Order: sequence, then C-alpha cells, then structure tokens
Amino acid sequence: MSKTQPRASGYFRTNYARDHRLAETRLQRRSLLAFLVALAIFPFIASPFQLDLACQVFLASIGSLSLMLLTGFAGQISLGHAGLIAAGAFTTGILAREINAPFWLTLPSSAITSATMTRASGSSPSRLSTLRPIPSVFSALLAFW
Repeated sequence: MSKTQPRASGYFRTNYARDHRLAETRLQRRSLLAFLVALAIFPFIASPFQLDLACQVFLASIGSLSLMLLTGFAGQISLGHAGLIAAGAFTTGILAREINAPFWLTLPSSAITSATMTRASGSSPSRLSTLRPIPSVFSALLAFW
C-alpha cells in the first residue's frame, strides 16, 4: 500500500511536515495550482457584478471559517461573533461612503474597531467561572447598538 492511500481506519501521518501539507497527491497539487491560477485571472475577466459577488462570498467565508475555528476546534460558543464582524463591516462602509477613505485606511480601522469592541466586552468573561454565554450576548447587543 502506498503512503498516500488511505488505510482501513484513516490517514496515518508520521511527522508534522506530512500533517501540515495542503495537498498530498499529485492530483491535489495540480487542482490547487489550477484553482490559484483561476483565482488570479478572475478579477481581470469578471464583470463588476461577478467581482462583487465573489468578494461577498470570500468575506462571508472568512467569518464562517473563524466561527468554525472557535466552535469546532476550541469548543467554545460565540453568540456575539456576527456582531463583531458586522461592527468591522459597518466601520469600513461608513469610512468609505462618508469620507471617501481609501481601502488601506478602512481595513485597519475596521480591525481596530472590532478588536476594541472585543476587548471591551471580553475582559470580564475571563474572570467568570459560570455564565459564559452572557458576555457574548452582551457583545452582540453592543455591536448592533
């Protein structure tokens, strides 16, 4: 049996280098390369509507992947997660629309806004031993207020 074929009970990796590989087989590497090339070419051949839709899909995937990391791998719940993402999005929207700020100014501003709100609503939960969902509800209310 070759090293890349699955065994009866799953994949067995014997070192960290194999565990951290993004693509293990030749087909996976070629598919990844084709996807990256298509991703690099897409902005030049897409219509404005398609480009806007792709941006929205990728932004939503960032939020869903971060929530998956928090709930799936860390085993925590977050009821205020969407609210903090929305706070950063509203910051970007307001800066871009109202004062016509460039992208490179709105990006760190939205991160700082979300981080500040996270810090404001997340400093007390570290001292709580029970009722951990309450501060995340508070951060959701704070973000949408």
